[in-house]
Amino acid sequence: MHRAMSYLQVSGLDKSFGTTKVLRGIDLDVPESRIVALLGSSGSGKTTLLRLVAGFSYPDAGRILIGGRLVAGEGAKVPPEARRIGYVPQEGALFPHLSVAENICFGLTRAERQGGRLDELLQITGLAGLEGRYPHQLSGGQQQRTALARALAPQPAIVLLDEPFNALDLDLRRAVCSEVIAALRATRTTAILVTHDPAEAFASADLVAVMRQGRIAQCAAPIVLYHTPIDAEAARLTGPSILLEATISDGMATTVLGEIALREEAALESGFAIAMLRPEQLAITRGGLGGNEGGDGGVLARVVGSTFYGDHHLVTVETGGKRLPARIAAGPAPAPGATVRVSVLGSCMAFSR
Repeated sequence: MHRAMSYLQVSGLDKSFGTTKVLRGIDLDVPESRIVALLGSSGSGKTTLLRLVAGFSYPDAGRILIGGRLVAGEGAKVPPEARRIGYVPQEGALFPHLSVAENICFGLTRAERQGGRLDELLQITGLAGLEGRYPHQLSGGQQQRTALARALAPQPAIVLLDEPFNALDLDLRRAVCSEVIAALRATRTTAILVTHDPAEAFASADLVAVMRQGRIAQCAAPIVLYHTPIDAEAARLTGPSILLEATISDGMATTVLGEIALREEAALESGFAIAMLRPEQLAITRGGLGGNEGGDGGVLARVVGSTFYGDHHLVTVETGGKRLPARIAAGPAPAPGATVRVSVLGSCMAFSR
C-alpha cells in the first residue's frame, strides 16, 4: 500500500514559558495531503504546538521541517511569512472593512488576483454569490469559510486551524466543520486541526494525536484510537468509556460483567488490570429469575436512570455495586427500578493498574 510522505516533521520539541514547561519532547509526522487533529483538554499544549509550527514562537529544543525544509531548530528561525502557512484562528479574524472577496484576496499579488484564484476558492468554500458582502452581513459559518478561503488563497504548504468552530452553536458547528474539511480535502491540503472535541476530531481527521501535559500520548487513525486507546486517560479523552476492575487470565478479563474477551492489542497476559469498554458495547435485555450470573445472557442489573437523546437512550444500570452507562437505540427504554440483563458485545481493552 502506498504510504504518504511526511510533509510536516516535528521532533524532540520542547517549549517553556518562564518556569512552566508547556511542551515536552514532541514528535509528530503529518503526511502530505492529510489532516491531523490535535486532541486534548485546555492546557495540554495544543495551541502552543500549533504556534511553533506557524512560526509565531520558536522552540527551546527540537526541530520542525516543512516539506523537507528546516524552519526551526538547529539555529534555523524562519519567520511565519516565509513558511507558506495558512492560519485560521478561533474567531476567523476577518477585516471588517473589507468584502468577502477582498478578505480572501488580501496578501495576493495583482497577478494572483487576476488569475481566477478567487472564483475557484468561492466555489470550493461555497461562498459564490457572497463575494460582495462584508463580515457583519455573514453568518458565523460563512465567516469561518471566508477565513478558510483566505488561508487557502496563497496555496500554502500547510493550513493550521486553531479550534475554528468554537464560537458556533452545536448544529452549525458540525455543518461548518464538515464543509471546511470537504474544502481542505478538495484542495488536497495538508492541515492540522486543534480541538478538544473527540467527535470533531474523529469526523475530520485522518490521524488524531492525543495531547496531555505537553506530550503526545498516542497518535493513530480515529477508529484505532477509539477502540484501542493506549491507557485509561486516553480512553476518557476520546469519548465515553466504562472502566472496570478486572483479573486477566488466558486472554479473558473477569469483571463485574462476567468474562470478557481481550482485544489482541491488549498485551496483558495475567494479573490485575483495568478493562475498558464503550457504552454502546453494553446490551440490555429484560431481566429474569435466577442469580446474578447470567452466562451467555449476561448479568442481572437494576436500572437507576435513563436519559433520552433523540437518536438513543443513555441508560444507567447498577450491578455488583458498580454503576454503568449503556447506550441503546431510540425506542422503548427500561424504566428506573426495572431489572435487566446486561451483556457485553465484542471484546475489551485492558490497561495495567
